[in-house]
Amino acid sequence: MEKVIFFQGTERRFANIAKGSVVVAGVTGVLLLQLEHRWNALFSWAGIGPTVMLILWTVFVFLLLFESKIFSVLFGGKAQHDTKKMFRTLTTAHWVVMLASLMVIAIGVFTNHLMLTR
Repeated sequence: MEKVIFFQGTERRFANIAKGSVVVAGVTGVLLLQLEHRWNALFSWAGIGPTVMLILWTVFVFLLLFESKIFSVLFGGKAQHDTKKMFRTLTTAHWVVMLASLMVIAIGVFTNHLMLTR
């Protein structure tokens, strides 16, 4: 039960930071697309970097907006009964999100460098 209380406290503190970071990323992304006139590149091969960033940003927004509903669907009332399984699921989900983020960063860097060398 200690782990559950610790996780809930950490999650509450981190949630506001994550929501603020997602807002900043969204605003700066829109500004960059606007300043570089790259809106027409979205959803094309030339704009694969910004496109995957937009898709991942949308996933983050939905995860943060509907986190309580997602938790209730994933765990229901089972969280108090099997904390090891809950933490294994949460750890796996965090790794998936982190690896997806790193993949999007790599795609963005690769496509940007590929365009600069042409």
